[in-house]
Amino acid sequence: MKTKIDSSNHVPFTILQQIKGGRDSQGNSGQMMMMCWAFQNPWGESKITDAGYGFLEFTVDGARFKGEVRVTLTLSDTYTITFIDNLNTQEVVVDTITDVYFPELPETIDRYVESGE
Repeated sequence: MKTKIDSSNHVPFTILQQIKGGRDSQGNSGQMMMMCWAFQNPWGESKITDAGYGFLEFTVDGARFKGEVRVTLTLSDTYTITFIDNLNTQEVVVDTITDVYFPELPETIDRYVESGE
């Protein structure tokens, strides 16, 4: 079951706020970048696992990547960003970026979704 994002679901809520409130190196807000990605369907969990403390997952429809993005808060307090293709009814991990600090979240996602870097 996909869990809604609100302040009671602490980890995904915080990740979402960090992306929204972030800026890229050119001063664009995270919220503006999210609009460019056609950000939708956010959900997540606050649950400690071997992968981390929880995650936020959402759908994007960018210029270079269309699919799911999962942002996981790792046990080392950095983020792992996983790009997932779900067009064929099964999830296929396309790419993973590790050791991302929260100020880098929006720009790192934006570079991948919009330019494929």
